[in-house]
Amino acid sequence: MKNKSRNCILASIFCQLVFIILQTSDGHPIGNTGTPLKLSGSVNPAVNCSQEPAQLQLLTTAVSEMDLAKRFARDLVQQQLAAIVNIMPMDSALYMWEGELVESPEILLLIYSQECQLPNLEAYIRENHPDEEPGLAALQIVGGSASFLEWITNNSRPVNNTARLIT
Repeated sequence: MKNKSRNCILASIFCQLVFIILQTSDGHPIGNTGTPLKLSGSVNPAVNCSQEPAQLQLLTTAVSEMDLAKRFARDLVQQQLAAIVNIMPMDSALYMWEGELVESPEILLLIYSQECQLPNLEAYIRENHPDEEPGLAALQIVGGSASFLEWITNNSRPVNNTARLIT
């Protein structure tokens, strides 16, 4: 029961975080005026993260095993594709797949990075994720603690552009 309560609290916090992130600076939700993000699906060997101010993103994906979640997090942070990866175990996810209702335990990854890294992050996840179609969603971060946002910027500049699993 304690685990379920913790997961409910984490889910509630996540929903509140998404609501806050999806607000424009004037307090209106991003909708028709927001530009949808496009993920390219290929590694860009000439990633340029020098745009000022940096456009920060929160990418979400999920995996089914804790070892894989930790490996993803370690790889992305070590390669500086992400500044931080939060690992959030959840009791279950429900979704339709090939006409069937599926329920499975999942581990949600919250990946803080820069928009310029999205193609490399997607390439890494697609190359290393066991699912045929990994769920990916990118949310623009439109505000927050200035020192935290600067820290994300400074720690998500790539050491290399390989986007490969570190073994």
